[in-house]
Amino acid sequence: MLRSNPDQPEMLLFLATHYYDGMKDKGKAMLYAKRLVDPQTKADSAKVALGRVILGIIASQDGRYGDADKHLRAAMPLMEQHPALKGEALYHLGLVNYQIGDPQQDMNRIQAAYKFHAQSASVSGPYQNLAASSAAGSRT
Repeated sequence: MLRSNPDQPEMLLFLATHYYDGMKDKGKAMLYAKRLVDPQTKADSAKVALGRVILGIIASQDGRYGDADKHLRAAMPLMEQHPALKGEALYHLGLVNYQIGDPQQDMNRIQAAYKFHAQSASVSGPYQNLAASSAAGSRT
């Protein structure tokens, strides 16, 4: 199916999430997520948001904080439609802002990190406790 229509958003989303789930293959997850967020694919905004979350979380895990921030911020307006990933996305957005921020020169990023971790802590799921402790730590 993908061979006959390589930019079919539903299939790209399926493959991106399949390879992302459990980090089966980060490279393939990124490949399909990048194709999904490409404007030429013409995916709807909800699918693009999921693609951006996948790209953002993988970038965060790889230490590419600028890329992670860009993708995760772009996905945030649509995260209400994806509650299963919202807590994880917010946690990583907090993490990357903390890593980018400099407490001596850029308190805006540190404050943003606290805000994102606090928001993540309010979302039920596996990142809730981790985000709560991160929010408490970034506040000091």
